[in-house]
Order: sequence, then structure tokens, then C-alpha cells
Amino acid sequence: MQAHDPVAEAERITGYTFENPEIMLRALTHSSVAEDRLCSNERLEFLGDSVLGLVVCQRIFEVYPDLLEGEMTKIKSVAVSSNICAAIARKIGLEDLLILGKGIRGREGGLPHSLAAAVLESTIAAVYMDGGFESVAKWLGPLLDEHIDRAYTSGHQQNFKSVLQQHVQRRYQEKRVR
Repeated sequence: MQAHDPVAEAERITGYTFENPEIMLRALTHSSVAEDRLCSNERLEFLGDSVLGLVVCQRIFEVYPDLLEGEMTKIKSVAVSSNICAAIARKIGLEDLLILGKGIRGREGGLPHSLAAAVLESTIAAVYMDGGFESVAKWLGPLLDEHIDRAYTSGHQQNFKSVLQQHVQRRYQEKRVR
């Protein structure tokens, strides 16, 4: 399903109005339809990946002030995963806006997982480039909070093998429990 005006629909989804709508159009343009790869969303996807990481890190830093660096890193790795990015893109309807060549969508019209994640990352970069960090954090932060909270909660429910392994390592300096 392709929106009549994908940029206007992206503005509705993100809650952000673009000063330069061309950057959002590029964020929605897959290399299969771009004049050349520099006109596709690939470069924005690259930047968006880092901006996503920064938004996640700031949220973790602010919401969980007592976590050590290693714990924050574990939560970040879950929250920035392609699974989470694809899930968010699907939830908000962003995947439907991606402008693709024929035959790339599945039979049911679904987008491959990697492309759903990529369109979220390229959109993040478009909002960032047009409106700065605060604009992207305002839109993206609330979408990430449930995933960050879930990663935090699951990380603090250790399994018994991990607890035993840590105990043995401390007590006997052994490397693993089989």
C-alpha cells in the first residue's frame, strides 16, 4: 500500500513537519527505484543507526541513573536491534511508505524485515538532519521506552545457570559450568 503523499504521511507519523521535504522523500526511497544509490535511503540509514543509538543511550542514562556501563550496553543492544526497529516501523505504519521497485514486497504486501528496520533508521536520520536531535528524540523516545523497559526487566531476571556460573567463577576461578 503506497500513500498518495508519502512525505505528508511520514510527517503525520513522526509528528514532525519538514523544512526540507526532499530529505524525507529520500528516506523513503529504496535503491531499487532510485536513479543511483546516492539518491536512495542507504546513506540516511547509516546515519540513522547512530542517531538511534544516541537516543537510546540518552534514555537509558536518564531513566536508569544507577546502572553501570556494562548493563546499559546490554539494554542498548536489545533496544537498537533490527527486530525492534522493524517492529516499530510496522507498528507506526512507516513500512507502508517505503517506495520500492516491483517484486520486493512479499505476496501479502509485507516488507522484508531488514527493509522495515532500514526505513525506520533512514526516517530517524531525515528528522535529525532537518530538525536536530531534540526533534528526533521527541518523536522516537516514547516509541523506544517500552522496548528499553522490557530489556531492562529481562536483564534483571537472571537464569539460575548464570547465577551459579558467576558464583563458581568467583569462588573457584572456573570459567564455565557445564
